[in-house]
Amino acid sequence: MNKTIFITGSSGLIGSHFIKKFDAHYKIYRLSNNKKLRNNKDYVYLNYLDKKEIQSLINQLGVPDYFLHFGWGKMESPHSEYHLKENIQCAKNLLQMFSKKGLKKFIFLGSINEYGKSLNNYPFKESQKKSYDLRNYERGKIKFSKYALRYVGNKKTTYIHIRLCNIFGLIKKKESLIYSIHASFKLKKNLRVSSLDNYRDLLYVDDATRGIKEIMINVGSSKIINLGSGQSILMKDFVKIYWQLLGGSEAKIKFGNIKNSKKNTKQTLNHMDITLLKKNINWKKPFNIKKNIKRNIKAYKTIYRSIK
Repeated sequence: MNKTIFITGSSGLIGSHFIKKFDAHYKIYRLSNNKKLRNNKDYVYLNYLDKKEIQSLINQLGVPDYFLHFGWGKMESPHSEYHLKENIQCAKNLLQMFSKKGLKKFIFLGSINEYGKSLNNYPFKESQKKSYDLRNYERGKIKFSKYALRYVGNKKTTYIHIRLCNIFGLIKKKESLIYSIHASFKLKKNLRVSSLDNYRDLLYVDDATRGIKEIMINVGSSKIINLGSGQSILMKDFVKIYWQLLGGSEAKIKFGNIKNSKKNTKQTLNHMDITLLKKNINWKKPFNIKKNIKRNIKAYKTIYRSIK
């Protein structure tokens, strides 16, 4: 009998990819508090702010083997107070109600941005206590994580906070870097981007979802754990590689001016420490950038027709 997963945020890049990759192995219920999806048969509508509704759902469907909380509202507004109020309360309600009914594992999706933009303690370790230059988006996730780790302290529920690095994949948002690359190439235009003189710890979405699955199954105690490549890449180089693998000429890439001429060499260490990850799961080095870009280009062919 397949194990059961309840997942929020399943329409996002990570959630949707996770379902496509593992739906044959698990019985997955896609929970959503988006009223627009109330009558969509692919989702189970649930008001996360209403504990009575959550209890009713538990009575109806039972308690899953794993609860993956990937949903986090108003991602497009990282400075919104919503992250410090509604988002935290939604997460608390879900953790509390399912934990009381015997939930074994609650997995929460965090972000590398929780370490802050200007923090110089590279590479980022889970044990780091101080972060600054944070938006409400990151503050909300950190605040909930602290609460959750305290809450499950004397309970049978395991709380795992995954701090995920930057991801690339089949992103269809027109304002995204990946979409811009494909649109410019398809329309035979110059690719105009910013200076991209920053480094990122970058994973292909396939590697990210594989890592999440391994953490979900194998990590047996409550903790914060980094999920990343363990190294960094200059985003300017990433774009050059991507464009060339598409078949474009590097001369058609137009980078913006570098705002700060004093380059911070520490940026090259702007990645996650994955020592804890390797101790907890069989994490093989996933960073084959050219191979993964080729896989993403192949996936993008299915939406080329929509680029105008």
